[in-house]
Amino acid sequence: MLLFSIPQYPALMTCLLGLHNISREESCGEGSGVEILENKPYTDGPGGTGQYTHKVYHIGMHIPSWFRSILPKAALRVEEESWNAYPYTRTRYTCPFVEKFSIDIETYYKPDTGNQADLSDTRQTMLYPIDIVTDPIAAHEYKVEEDPRLYKSTKTQRGPLRDDWIEEYNNNPGKTPIMCAYKLCKVEFRYWGMQSKIERFIHDVMVRAHRQAWCWQDEWYGLTMEDIRQLELETQLALARKMAHIRVMTRTCKKPPHLVSPLCSPLPHAIYSFDVTSTCRTHPPPEFPV
Repeated sequence: MLLFSIPQYPALMTCLLGLHNISREESCGEGSGVEILENKPYTDGPGGTGQYTHKVYHIGMHIPSWFRSILPKAALRVEEESWNAYPYTRTRYTCPFVEKFSIDIETYYKPDTGNQADLSDTRQTMLYPIDIVTDPIAAHEYKVEEDPRLYKSTKTQRGPLRDDWIEEYNNNPGKTPIMCAYKLCKVEFRYWGMQSKIERFIHDVMVRAHRQAWCWQDEWYGLTMEDIRQLELETQLALARKMAHIRVMTRTCKKPPHLVSPLCSPLPHAIYSFDVTSTCRTHPPPEFPV
């Protein structure tokens, strides 16, 4: 849950979660990088009409060590397909080198505090509410500048948020805009005993991303959609240059082929579904062109 209005969120998501996560994090470190293969509108797809993107993440060091240890080096590549028909989006992650592995996330954006339980027809669903203020963060992931308890926006004067910020809103509904992102996550994974770790990993990623969404608002406030599209183009070109350099280095330093770990052999697989609801809110937001 976030203190933003639904019309504001697409600009925030595009500017921060798209551009900054790619340029600041996923493209840093050995073996890391992002390729944007397609970015085009569609008229007959998930949610009706929207924007389709196809990316390849060379994830390198950006996955947990327990996950990296069971994968061959060639498997450290994840493909992302995304259909953005906001306020509905669908994102699918697959790994070409890992059999029967996928993460499929459907997101519904609603102007409430996470009290709708009938958005999915999935019968066996576990619900995990996310609180960007009180949910724990691993010590090595914690950053003072991304702590909603401490952050106050220079441009909007929003924040800091108290531990009871959701209760405060429920006691004064309508005082500020609010929105909740309902995320239905479906995971298929052929590694026995790993499903709970994958669930925890996805939950932690959601917490961190939405803490950043709140604490980075000064970086997107005041930008027009034209500004954001230009940033997208510049980022795509910069990533293409980086990946071209990585390919040259890989060909130069290529090592002899190695055997694939026997741990990658197919095992009885688990298919499970769960919901992750993330809620964030804002103090009365200024006008934002979208």
